[in-house]
Amino acid sequence: RLISRRDIVLSPEGENTYGLRVFREEWYVSGGKRKIYWRYSLPHVVMVLPLTTDGRVIGIGEFSPGIGTSYIHAPSETFEEEEMERWRVAGDSEVGARGVALDVARRGLAEEIGYRSDKLELLSSVLQDSGRSERLIFYVLAQDCVQTGEPEEGIEPFLWDPKNWWGRVRNYSDWNPTAKHAGGNTLNLTVLAFNKLGLLSVKGGG
Repeated sequence: RLISRRDIVLSPEGENTYGLRVFREEWYVSGGKRKIYWRYSLPHVVMVLPLTTDGRVIGIGEFSPGIGTSYIHAPSETFEEEEMERWRVAGDSEVGARGVALDVARRGLAEEIGYRSDKLELLSSVLQDSGRSERLIFYVLAQDCVQTGEPEEGIEPFLWDPKNWWGRVRNYSDWNPTAKHAGGNTLNLTVLAFNKLGLLSVKGGG
């Protein structure tokens, strides 16, 4: 059980820092021993797998500072401060929390790639790093997307048929096992979305 939790202030409030926190936690673990954990918090993120009305996947090319280059991945959007507050107020209310995540997904589609969908479905909510972080990643499937605007500067949308998209995200993740890859969440989202759509099957087995 949690004994204590101390908030470590890293920087004043400001752009891109409103949700950044580091915590020092002390826990009782098995055997009655005490253990210190360092954990961090960032605003939640929604990742969206958008499909056009003719069933093509909308992927984007965007620079990632983590790997130092551009790569193809699913669109994503970080919760803004007001959206994080709405999510906290919703608490354990499944309907309220789901509604906030889908609102962020709608905003992300419009702002990042200039598309709209009236058929959004929350597939899963996963911790980014269950041992170190409270940040959640919400996986959303968006069907029947239609273009209503232009993409954000620095983001280049691409249309893929589902088979080629699957090959792209899978091959990117396993072509070099020792290289840094930034597409793990895109692969996870694609598996969940394609399974929901009936596009995945397992060969063999009993």
